[in-house]
Amino acid sequence: MNTLYLQTYSWISDILGVHGNAYHIFEKKVEPGTTLVVVFNDLAREYPEFKKMVYNPETGKLSDQVLLLINQKLARLDQLKASPLNDKDAISLMPVIFGG
Repeated sequence: MNTLYLQTYSWISDILGVHGNAYHIFEKKVEPGTTLVVVFNDLAREYPEFKKMVYNPETGKLSDQVLLLINQKLARLDQLKASPLNDKDAISLMPVIFGG
């Protein structure tokens, strides 16, 4: 089994059941060869708000309001759909912040 670290921020943590924390790390065990799409599909099934606000499994798209980082590097989901995740990969989901 591989261990992934899912780092979430702000309202994304709330959606996954962690309230009151601006930042949270979930540890997730997955089979070797698992892709990010599989992880996101599992989260969408388990957390209906994740499906509504972060990732839509029917379209395979991540919300425009969410930034995706893999091992601290900005990534695009469409580039990673077929790429297997590695043991100890850190997946970060953070809200896009607008302001002035």
